[in-house]
Amino acid sequence: MTNILADSDEENVQSLKTCFVIMPIADADGYEQGHFKRVYDYIIREACKRAGFKAIRADDVLQTNVIVVDIIKQILDCDMAICDLSGRNPNVLYELGIRQAFDKPVTLIKDNLTQRIFDISVLRDVEYSSSLRIDTVERDITAIEKSLKATYENRDSGDLNSLMKFVGIKPATEKVSEIAHDTLVILEAINNISTKVNKLEQINNNYIVKDFDLIRGQNVSHKIHGLGKITKILENGGCIVHFTRDNELVIVEQNSLVPTNRLLTKIIKNKEALINDTVEIIE
Repeated sequence: MTNILADSDEENVQSLKTCFVIMPIADADGYEQGHFKRVYDYIIREACKRAGFKAIRADDVLQTNVIVVDIIKQILDCDMAICDLSGRNPNVLYELGIRQAFDKPVTLIKDNLTQRIFDISVLRDVEYSSSLRIDTVERDITAIEKSLKATYENRDSGDLNSLMKFVGIKPATEKVSEIAHDTLVILEAINNISTKVNKLEQINNNYIVKDFDLIRGQNVSHKIHGLGKITKILENGGCIVHFTRDNELVIVEQNSLVPTNRLLTKIIKNKEALINDTVEIIE
């Protein structure tokens, strides 16, 4: 599965239509660490690519040190948007509200664990599997790709997936105004602080001492899925693992895996330390 544009396509990147991705960025309760990053890397980006769009996410914008105001501009100015409602994230609903207020085309998606939100239940959405099993990922990519194309092609028709049209409210209009220099400085400072805090939180959450390399065919252990064997190493720090317990292929982060030989060594060392402590107590 390809998750980034191939080298032969790089020359055409600038000509691609843009699709802003509204979705949870940080880890969420009820989901494995790094879950939504994998959803973005292996489902959403690929679906956007196949539909003819370049995917842009909020953290992609922040990494270029652009002020937060420009994120709102991306929400409004991108040719298309896709919104993942999984986990009912408040920030996601806020950004969706901005896009909807201006009656801009947006495709809604959610995972199978998330119940429909009553206030926007009149809008169509595409459901994908939260398991990220390899046999469901391709199916979900195709379904989202079709919805992206259909929504964009019908953007000027009355069939737009829009709350504004449903309730008969006139959409908001953009008003061009200059932002004072002092305000820009303050916003930039806030953005820099927010970026640094996010990086510190990410380091704290993802800090793992890793002095080994994973290879195809290696036996590994995962804290949720148990024992398995790596079938393919993917780009962006992921890999496909066949887990024995559930007999299924799942995409997981490489940092979430530990080779079973290292796990056994750790268990042995812990037992040796326990024995030594016990001997010292007896003596």
